[in-house]
Amino acid sequence: MRPRFLRTFTGLLFVAVAMLWFLLSGSAVMAETQPQLTANIRLEHYGPQREVVLADLPDLSPAEIAGFKEEPEPRNPHFTEAAYHAAKEAASHDPVGTRPGDAANLLIPRPHGPIEDTPSNYIDFFAQSQGCNGSGWYPSDMGLAVNPSYVVQVVNECIAVYAHNTGALLKATDICTFVGLPPNSGTHGCFDVRAAYDYVSNRFLVTVDYQDSSGNAFIFVCASVTSDPRGSWLITTLSRGVGLADFPTLGKTWGDYSSNPHNSVITVCDNFFGSSGFAYAECMLLATRCIENTSCPSPENSYYSVNSFSLGGILLDTIQPTNDWGPNEKPRAQFAINSFNYNGSDGLCSGGVDQGVVVWSFSNSVNFTGSPGPAISGFWTGCGSTSTYSFPGYADNANFCSSCIDTDDSRITGMVHYFAGLLYPTINTNNGGRSAVLGWKVHPYLNDNGDGHCTGAYLNLCPTLSDVKIEQEFCYDCGGGTSAEAYYGAIVMDQENNWTMYAAFSSTSLSPGEFYTSNRVSWETPFHDSGIFACQNNAAYSYGRWGDYSAGAPDIYGKFGDQPAMWGSGDYVQPSNTWGTCISSNRYVADSDI
Repeated sequence: MRPRFLRTFTGLLFVAVAMLWFLLSGSAVMAETQPQLTANIRLEHYGPQREVVLADLPDLSPAEIAGFKEEPEPRNPHFTEAAYHAAKEAASHDPVGTRPGDAANLLIPRPHGPIEDTPSNYIDFFAQSQGCNGSGWYPSDMGLAVNPSYVVQVVNECIAVYAHNTGALLKATDICTFVGLPPNSGTHGCFDVRAAYDYVSNRFLVTVDYQDSSGNAFIFVCASVTSDPRGSWLITTLSRGVGLADFPTLGKTWGDYSSNPHNSVITVCDNFFGSSGFAYAECMLLATRCIENTSCPSPENSYYSVNSFSLGGILLDTIQPTNDWGPNEKPRAQFAINSFNYNGSDGLCSGGVDQGVVVWSFSNSVNFTGSPGPAISGFWTGCGSTSTYSFPGYADNANFCSSCIDTDDSRITGMVHYFAGLLYPTINTNNGGRSAVLGWKVHPYLNDNGDGHCTGAYLNLCPTLSDVKIEQEFCYDCGGGTSAEAYYGAIVMDQENNWTMYAAFSSTSLSPGEFYTSNRVSWETPFHDSGIFACQNNAAYSYGRWGDYSAGAPDIYGKFGDQPAMWGSGDYVQPSNTWGTCISSNRYVADSDI
């Protein structure tokens, strides 16, 4: 019997999770004691909502966004900044090794040009750059969303709209201005941006992080009123209190509020830092109607916030809610997933290693009169369910500098999409001195009605996790060392569940650039090929901190009504020694496409 826990909530303030756990069995999994998973829940109220027309906002000007800005520290929730850098430095000297199931070692993307293995290029264009005009923010961070007519990219500190079929820039403005703040306002400006497209309601979604000069944390959740992002947007404010709501993530499930109101939520999670440092990870379950419309009747105008996710008393961080992007996807719960970010110091598995992932589910998540409240469950895949992983070493920048590009830690950084019952998370891990992208195909399973908490009109609205299986593991450049360094993978799939990974690559001969590599659903052992650079240029980079995540975006329509494409966005080094970005997409258009 495999481990699980489940519990439903009554909606009371700060109700603790009670867990039911069973021990793992089977030769593939070590017989470690399985700890409890816990979380708390509370009711909160939405902040004010305002409406803004993107096209009416001023275009970007150098004077508005001049000056360099960097996100707050510490980087890792569990280590001081000094301890974090010490661990990264130590990882940069680790010997090259191998791990079970390595699918690809020493892969190096090819220059952009004639395409052989990775499927046909759809469109490529250069997008926003450092500070959106060549100066300003580092790192970049990134969100990307696509519909049949428009592409929306958000970076620190800008939002831009491009034409879907040509890549022509249609509008760009400061993202602080977009959410109703002066440019460069607050302690750090506006940062940690994310984006998605709701293919059910045909709305763009954007989230923006902010801390004011008094140290109060806010997250802005933005929804376009129509499918044209140049038009009106509704901006909802979520006040998080005194502190920092760092590294927010974005997900959503089943946007048709009229037919499935109880589970139609937009989920925003973050790592909350208070006066004493990292306090907890939290996830806000926001009713789709209250974000995408001005109407939000009581009691729906209060939402459930889940916090203090832990496993065996070990606080977890960086919970990634999944983006259920297909218009026909109805998983019955909002899933979320996290890896472990302790560099093996959490003591969960013997030998001082991190292994496995935790999947969470939230069902019956909207606050209705008479509702028994949400059912929340979690499931750790356990020691031995994946290869070991740890902090990656710093990456190289060609012959300009060695071990000088920050590749962050072992959290899941990019948005995780849900499609056809599967999740594809990736992390950065050590490949023997530098960084590799380690990923998994994860299959969560739900039961009918949890522990029976939901009855009557709510019967079968409260499923919880019954099992989670790691169906496949893959790694781009595990064992690559300084010869091949990959980081910040983001995977997106098409309607056949073919998938493309967008990620950054660098080495002692190549500066950081964004590449992509794809895998047919019928291909057994990723990666099929080494991939292709979407943008890459050899130049010195003046700032060690690279973008903290790449972006992948699904497109169910495709160009001129043909095969859907898979989109991504990431960074490269510009000749000006700053970061730039590119947006690209590819697709399978013929039976002969590999």
